[in-house]
Amino acid sequence: MDITFRRAVAGDFGDVWQIIVEAKQVMAAQGRRQWTEGYPAPATIEGDIASGDARVAYLPGGAVAAYACITPQPEPAYGAIDGRWLAAGPYLTVHRLAVALGARGRGLGRMVMLEAERMARGAGAASVRVDTNHDNAEMLRLLPALGYVRCGTVSYGPRGERIAFEKAICAGVNGQPLPDSSPTIYQTTHMKTEFEKMRSCELYRFDDREILASLAHAKDLCRRLQTMTINDGGYRAVVEELIPGLPASSTICPPFHCDHGNGIAIGENVFVNYDAVMLDGGSIRIGNNVQIGPKCQLYTPQHPIDHVARREPQETAYPITIGDDTWLGGGVVVCPGVTIGARCIIAAGSVVVRDIPDDCLAAGNPAVVKKRLDNA
Repeated sequence: MDITFRRAVAGDFGDVWQIIVEAKQVMAAQGRRQWTEGYPAPATIEGDIASGDARVAYLPGGAVAAYACITPQPEPAYGAIDGRWLAAGPYLTVHRLAVALGARGRGLGRMVMLEAERMARGAGAASVRVDTNHDNAEMLRLLPALGYVRCGTVSYGPRGERIAFEKAICAGVNGQPLPDSSPTIYQTTHMKTEFEKMRSCELYRFDDREILASLAHAKDLCRRLQTMTINDGGYRAVVEELIPGLPASSTICPPFHCDHGNGIAIGENVFVNYDAVMLDGGSIRIGNNVQIGPKCQLYTPQHPIDHVARREPQETAYPITIGDDTWLGGGVVVCPGVTIGARCIIAAGSVVVRDIPDDCLAAGNPAVVKKRLDNA
């Protein structure tokens, strides 16, 4: 399926405004505060369109599927960042990115950010900048995955602070703006990056630049965590940057090790004890009220069985899921692709190589169900 990007025109306003309204409703239902009743306003979107900075993505048949304002105009709030930008030259900013409810799950958010990078290269911009709220878990996962670096916080006054990201861009040779007369067409069936393959249980190369950048970002944050305790002043900022969307009720005790951090989703009231290892090439989903003992290891990568294939920098990653109210004893190893159900107990030292149903006590190497738990 082809996704086409073009400059928005006045006739797109109705479709775009519907996408904005849907996004506000989703945020309100989730208790998120990035957009309010008064922002963005219809006049905000009309201004984007009038300035020529509004972009829409549309599906075959003409349905508008996503919207963003991608502008070369300097953002005043960025001049007073609490932190430091990567690049000093001209930049493009992405504002008001939203995807239609019916088009979610197709990677459109990623495509919008790739379109911004394409425009930046054509315009000779030094970077792309974007900001998001502390509770926008989707963007907080997407941006580091695309190579964006968290640079600090910016303030929008009554609307609050936002987390600021930037990606340095290698500009095009001509340094001229890209023409607007030729919409960009993306073929969604042929767009998978190595990172997307990694998260899709497909064979991928881990020497890919995007993956290496994500690994380096996580390694730096893990290194900073190793010298902290959970009571240190800077602990929450570092651990929440490492694992986007980590609830305030959940705790990870340093030292902690992971590959990316942006592949880990942790529920409410989770406690991860010392020296845990989570290799999150594939996604790791941990439910609410989970307790993870010291030195537990969760492995999603699976190297090739063939010894010749193992010589190449390639592997496949399979997701791990831990259900609500489950307890992993110290030193438990969870292997790629395993799902452990809700309300389970996995005995210390066990190696879990296959799924464990809800309400079970499992132990051993390999772990087997020893008894059913009466959790009625």
